Amino acid sequence: MSAVGRKTCVVARIGQLTLGDVSNADVLAVVAGLDVPDTALDGTRVQGIVGQDVLAAWRYTIDYRERRITWRDAPAEVPRRASVLALEARDDRFLVVLPQRDSTLRLVPDSGSEGLVLFQNGDATSPLPLTSVSAARTAIAGIAGRADALQARVSTLRLGSTTLIDYPAVVVTRDREGVSGGDGLLPLHIFARVTFNGPERQLIIEQR
Repeated sequence: MSAVGRKTCVVARIGQLTLGDVSNADVLAVVAGLDVPDTALDGTRVQGIVGQDVLAAWRYTIDYRERRITWRDAPAEVPRRASVLALEARDDRFLVVLPQRDSTLRLVPDSGSEGLVLFQNGDATSPLPLTSVSAARTAIAGIAGRADALQARVSTLRLGSTTLIDYPAVVVTRDREGVSGGDGLLPLHIFARVTFNGPERQLIIEQR
């Protein structure tokens, strides 16, 4: 199940999956063809996606400027001017809890998303912090296929002590069975560094 729907796949068991200095045993893996580009910017082929069902128990920092992942034995200290966001576990994934002025959004922290994605219920009652939704159509792609979307702009999105103003987004209508939970996808690459303190249910973001 992904942001665009549901897909039936084969599930296999990996005896041991090693990620740098850490490893997980008996990992269940979905075997699926990717409907998205399968090469990184440097031409390296992408062979899979590591999900929060594997990563949630660990503490680690993704440094986008240095292109490095650092594993931690203890909770990371909060750098000056960083924002600490609460994580909520749901369906083998984390959602970032983002209190807004009149509502609370729960977004999937996504290291693979190219941009901000918001889900709109089919009855148009879900509270989205939007300035405008244009008539310009686009599409998003994920492991479960593709979905139509509308281009939009977010007036104000509060991320703890950080605020995004007039930020571009796409809106996907969530009236199909199988679309993942939460209110959307938060792209992590827009930050300089992000730190997951999984056991403490914390996400620390540092602005570029």
